[in-house]
Amino acid sequence: MLELDHFRLENDTTVFIDNLSVKLGPGQSLGVVGPTQSGKTFLLTTLGGRRNCTPAKARAPGFFRRWRLNRGTPAAVRDLVEKHFGVPLPHVLSDAGASRGQSQLRSVLAYLLGLKADVAYLDTPFLNLDVVTLRQVRAFIPEFLRLTGKCAVITSTDDDLDFATVTVRLQPHPKERTSA
Repeated sequence: MLELDHFRLENDTTVFIDNLSVKLGPGQSLGVVGPTQSGKTFLLTTLGGRRNCTPAKARAPGFFRRWRLNRGTPAAVRDLVEKHFGVPLPHVLSDAGASRGQSQLRSVLAYLLGLKADVAYLDTPFLNLDVVTLRQVRAFIPEFLRLTGKCAVITSTDDDLDFATVTVRLQPHPKERTSA
């Protein structure tokens, strides 16, 4: 589903990843951990294209009122959402009285549930989540991947990706200058 063979990620001045080889199958995930400006989002946009990445910040208010997932979402996935979040899918995606963390949760869930591709690109999906919701989302993502047969690349600034099949720590360094 996702295979990187001796992958290198760089720009004009910096090497972010050098010689990464990984193969992800259905239900597996690649965790990418690094500080701000270490190339996490650059990696996602390189692998999947900007339109295929979930936003690091919550979407605009009203977005989820237009999201009509319940009819097209398989019963097993709806049951999984209710199991992890304790409420039916429409309630989880409701805009009513949403905090910033709840908006981030809805953004991540809407992205995953609407995903047509085999690979999910999740850019800092745990941003602004309270401790309880963070625990719920961390349990939900791997189970969702196994249930749907998708794989994921997930970024984070913290070491909160212990559920990932493979974890990579980004340590960018300046490119070596070659003399002309």
